[in-house]
Amino acid sequence: MEPVMIKAAAGWVNPRESIIAAIKEYLRLGGDIGDVRGLVTEKILEISGGKAKVIGVKTADGPSHRADQLIYATGAFTTSNPGLLHGIDTQITQGLPSHIGS
Repeated sequence: MEPVMIKAAAGWVNPRESIIAAIKEYLRLGGDIGDVRGLVTEKILEISGGKAKVIGVKTADGPSHRADQLIYATGAFTTSNPGLLHGIDTQITQGLPSHIGS
């Protein structure tokens, strides 16, 4: 018999339901969700104390969108555009199709 490692705090989460729950809680707390969609072409950064924080994005159709908090909802293909992830120098591409990974 092989040893088994069990993590009591580990578990499975339904991604769709967890996002819906987070949105409901955010709205309950007074948050505002705009219906802004578009192809992000540039990040808007705020530099303070030698650290950069993404405070908004520019989209292909022209406008800039700023927010206190941003959520990247790029799905499974996040690593196909390394420029989206600010501050992450190493992308894990092992196992991705050749047209996505490097």
